[in-house]
Amino acid sequence: MATTTLFSAFIFNTTTIPAGQAQGYQIGPDARLGSGTVTATAHGLSGLVSGSQILNVEILKTRAGQNDQLRFLDITVRNIAPNPCPFVKLFVHIVTP
Repeated sequence: MATTTLFSAFIFNTTTIPAGQAQGYQIGPDARLGSGTVTATAHGLSGLVSGSQILNVEILKTRAGQNDQLRFLDITVRNIAPNPCPFVKLFVHIVTP
């Protein structure tokens, strides 16, 4: 049976994502990112924006670091809501056999 592990929850507040725009994030390096299937979900932080806050993980890709054991994640998040998003919370999970 597969096991799902929360790798980490990351909160980014360095750049506001305007409505209809995207922002890229980088996570790593970490050897665990190459040990299984990686998934990511993005959420706005509730209570900070009035109205709908809809975020979409458009691109999730892994790339090698300085050696084969270390991996980075490049994540592109698009704000598809009509409101700007000042904070992004990313949940990264690893699914292993």
